[in-house]
Amino acid sequence: MPEERGRSEYKAAELRARAAEIQGALAALQARLSELEGAAASIEAGIASLLKAGDSINAIVSGKGGEFLFPLDEGGNALARVTGVDSDKFIVHVGLEYYAEVDPATALTILAERRARLEQRLKAVRDEAARTVEAIRQLQAELERLAAALRQAQG
Repeated sequence: MPEERGRSEYKAAELRARAAEIQGALAALQARLSELEGAAASIEAGIASLLKAGDSINAIVSGKGGEFLFPLDEGGNALARVTGVDSDKFIVHVGLEYYAEVDPATALTILAERRARLEQRLKAVRDEAARTVEAIRQLQAELERLAAALRQAQG
C-alpha cells in the first residue's frame, strides 16, 4: 500500500503542477482579452469620429449648418461659435502628421477609406477576441477536469 500511496501523491503533484500551468495561461489570455477589448473600444471611437466628421462635412455642404461650435482644445473645455464656413474646401488628416486641403467629395472619400480600414481592423480584433474567449473556455474546462482528477487522486 505505501507504493500505491506514493504513486497517488506523485499523480496529485503532477495534476497540481499542470493546474498551475493552466492558471498561468488563463491569466495571460485574460490579460490579452482585456487588451483586445480596449483596442476594439478605441477603434470604435475612431470609426464614430470619422462618421461624425463625414456628417459634419455633409451638413456644411448642404447648408444645414449655419453655426457650429468649434472646440478650442481636445477636452472640449472651451468652444467658439463659428459661422460662414467655406464649404468648397476641407482640411483632412491623410496620415502621420499630414493634412490635405481638398474638395468635399475627396474629403468624404478619404474619411470613408479610413473608416473602411478601421472596420477591417475592428473585425480582426473581434475575431482574435473570439478565439481568445474560446481558448479561455477550453482551459477553464481543462482546469475543471484537473480539479476533478485531483479530488479523485486524493481520494
